[in-house]
Amino acid sequence: MGECPSGKYFDYSTSTCKDCGSNCLRCFDGESCDLCTADSSMTSSKDCYFECPPGTYFEQTVDGTFCFDCDSSCKTCTGPDEDQCTSCMTESLYSQEIFESQEADLLDFITSTDPEGVCRICPSGMEDYYGFCRNCSDNCVTCNSGYCT
Repeated sequence: MGECPSGKYFDYSTSTCKDCGSNCLRCFDGESCDLCTADSSMTSSKDCYFECPPGTYFEQTVDGTFCFDCDSSCKTCTGPDEDQCTSCMTESLYSQEIFESQEADLLDFITSTDPEGVCRICPSGMEDYYGFCRNCSDNCVTCNSGYCT
């Protein structure tokens, strides 16, 4: 009583063995996995995936393979810190590295991330302009299409 094969759990209300989730070898309630298959990784929400979903990164530990959460600004990353982004969460996020362009009112924020892997939003008083940050007119704090908002 209460013994089930790998990939199943014992449901006491029905006295039967039921399937754990996809790619799960061991669970206790069918909702959260305790041990994933060898070819999958566990997320912080106790789900098993063959590849880590966006917003998480793969890490091998002594307890198995896991998908840990990226920094909230990262869409993809190599680790948990803000300087480990490999892509940014939204298109309005740009890298920290700033280069002055040929025109004085445009600052080129390298798309995706800088060499340190940090995502940043255009600074106050500037707006996203096709992958660049440009100054708002009339010293606006925020603007859209060049007009104060």
